[in-house]
Order: sequence, then C-alpha cells, then structure tokens
Amino acid sequence: MNRPSADPLRDVGSRCFRTGRSDRTDVVGGSRGIHPLGRTWGLMEGVSSKVIFLAAFCQTLPLENLKISVSTWCMFKVAKGMGTMADTTRWQYLYDLVPGTDLVTIADIGANPINPAPYQALLDSGLCTVIGFEPNKEAFDALVKNASAHEKYFNVAVGPAGKRSLNLYPASGLSSLYPLDPEALGHLSKFQGQIGRETAVDIDLMPMDSIEELPAIDLLKIDVQGAELEIIKSGRKKLRGACAMIIETRIYPIYEGEPSWRALDIQLRRMGFGIHKFLSQAHFAFGNDMDLPVRMPMMRSQLLDADAVYIPTAKRFGGMTDAQLIKEAVLADSVYGSFDVVLKCLEALHQRGTVNRDQVVAYCRLLPPELQKREA
Repeated sequence: MNRPSADPLRDVGSRCFRTGRSDRTDVVGGSRGIHPLGRTWGLMEGVSSKVIFLAAFCQTLPLENLKISVSTWCMFKVAKGMGTMADTTRWQYLYDLVPGTDLVTIADIGANPINPAPYQALLDSGLCTVIGFEPNKEAFDALVKNASAHEKYFNVAVGPAGKRSLNLYPASGLSSLYPLDPEALGHLSKFQGQIGRETAVDIDLMPMDSIEELPAIDLLKIDVQGAELEIIKSGRKKLRGACAMIIETRIYPIYEGEPSWRALDIQLRRMGFGIHKFLSQAHFAFGNDMDLPVRMPMMRSQLLDADAVYIPTAKRFGGMTDAQLIKEAVLADSVYGSFDVVLKCLEALHQRGTVNRDQVVAYCRLLPPELQKREA
C-alpha cells in the first residue's frame, strides 16, 4: 500500500516514476549522467522534489545542471496535466504515412509482469500486438488473466532445443536457467536469502524460430535472467527484420555460468544491431557488516543490470523497407523515447520520396512544445 507523504510533490513523483523496484533508476541524463527517479516511494532521498519541480515547471534552472532530460521534464508536466510525451495521435500519424503498414509485432520473452512493460502505452492504445512467453506458471496465469485482445501468451520456455532445468526462486524475478552464484551474491550482500531455496523443474526449450504462432518480430523485449544470448541465437530468422530490441543486460554477473554482456553485444552486432541507450539501470550498494555512521542506501554505486535498447546499425538501417522505418519510428516515439531516431527514419523516407517535407514538419508539430523551435 502506498502511503501518502507530507510532500504532495513527492507523491506526484512517486506516481510518475514508480517502477516497482526501489533499486532501479531511470536514465535521463545522457552523457551527463543519470538521476534516480525510479524509487518506489517517490524521488530519491536527498534530492529536493520541490527544487526539481520548480526547475521543470518554471524553467528557472538549466535542466542539464540537474541532469534531467527533456523527456523527464515532460513527464513531470504530465503530473500537472500539462501534456504528455505519450501521444496516440503521433503514433497513428506515423502509421498513416505509409499506408498498409502492419501494426508492430512485439515478442516478449520472459514476460513475468513484475514491472510495467516499456511498450505498455503503445499496447494500451491498441497500436501493437504482443506475443509473450513465460515458463513460470504463476506468472503466466497472471498474464493471461489480464490480457487484452491484442495480447497472446504461451506457457513456454524459449531457447535452444533440448531439456534444461529451470531454477524457480521464491522471488520469481530471479528464476533462471542458471543457478544463483553464492560467491557473487555474498560479495554484493544481496539476494543471499534466495540461495538454496530454489525448486528445479525440468522443462523443454523451444527455439524461437520453430514457434509457428510467432510471426516475424518487430520488437524483441527479453528478460530471462542470463539466457538472453541463447534465446537470441535460436531466433535469427524471426529477428531478421526486427527494428529494435530491449534486452536486460547483466553487468554484474549473479548466476553461475551466465554469458557475459560482451558476448551478447558481439552477437547482436553480428546481426546488425548496436546499443542505443539504457532505459533503466539497477544499482546496488556493496554490503558492509561494520556498524558505520553512514547511509548505505545512498551509496548504490554498483551497476547490476540495465535494460538496453539495441537498434539497427548504419549499414542495416540503409537496407530497411519503408514499413520497417515506420515501425522503428513508432517504437522510438512510443517505447524508448528517442525522437531523433524518429526524425532519422522520416528523413530516410523523405530521401526516397515516400514522404514530403511538409509531412515531416506536421509530425514535428505534434511533439510537445518543449521539443519544438520557438517561432521568431
């Protein structure tokens, strides 16, 4: 139950940035850094919510000095009912630029609904279809119970064909084909209570490419606690025309034998995808048994994992069809908030003669005022 605080602005921040994980932060500062706005109970302790709101609403302080991006600024404005970055009108407009473009198909592998999906707004608008896979029966049942007409889920484990053991932990978000590493977790002093409490269940893995119910994928969202590389390798054909991927990448390994992020990145580059940005990051403080006069929760310096967005490299981008460019534009606008990518896609369509400049400008006019040039 969310308790109201004495600071109503902090409560608004909590509603806007709640992610369900107190250790996860939203990346909003680009190369200038990050600002932890994903606290379950509101804004990060030690940061004055009033200062941030005044800066955002009154424009009295430079946003870059606060390490808050325009997208975050606009999210604050949502809290005050002043507009939103999420705009179904823009997404429909993009689809209409290339008549006949199918709705974006999203494959969600490891669809356990612990946290809101990054594509939730697009799904709620009815402008995409989601096909999800979740081997954990309890999580699968929850997905099916709340599914809309645009969602379909399978109680299937995806990966290279064969039998494996799925380690089910009391904290379902830690369940994995790989067992937790006691040494790594002991060093971090996190999740140790999960060790030795897993239930191993034998399962049959199904390669992504062999799943008949799964069409060609436009967006792959994958969160499978270490098995991302194996699953991606099993779906090269389905991913051949993909426009983007959102993959939880492990920076600090916590499972025994899990592939490194480096190995995953190399595979994706071979497939024509390069890292674009992080949607969120999970940081932890190294545990310390000494009774010290410090606030350890404020010392979350170790990056554990991050939801990484991969998009086509320059070479792959040049070979995309008109429909693929539109789909990437829709995803960039609605899912991972990269409006420069949208404009790059529209520029490519303009160069081909598919759209004219006036149509591109019309899209720009649909963006929030903060992203538009002020009239002279």
